[in-house]
Amino acid sequence: MFGCGDIQIEKNCFEPVQFKVGELFSNDNVRVTPVWGNNSNQEYLKEHGVVGYLSINGSYERVLPNNTLNFTGNLYKVVPSAAERYIGSSSEYIMFEATLNDFKYVIPDLEPQNLKLPYPVGRCNF
Repeated sequence: MFGCGDIQIEKNCFEPVQFKVGELFSNDNVRVTPVWGNNSNQEYLKEHGVVGYLSINGSYERVLPNNTLNFTGNLYKVVPSAAERYIGSSSEYIMFEATLNDFKYVIPDLEPQNLKLPYPVGRCNF
């Protein structure tokens, strides 16, 4: 009854766009959290070249406010497993793909500062 969650990519959901880290995030303490582990979602991100997550809740390398994030227009949709959804109260969310210094990262839409990003209404088939 309880299975693993799912993740999928949808490409070209919006035109590529650039933001300075300081323009996008309200907090200048943006940090990288590497994609570690070997669950199916993390393996999927690694297979697509993603090296980490960017967040104000990140725990490793700091990203300076004047760094430029290049959003590719690609999105990852994460659907929690039945156990995560009903026992852990997790819900579906998307992550925006962006490059920084030639490395690929994802930024969860759960971050309130992402309201500046173009939301993919009608362009993606999730």
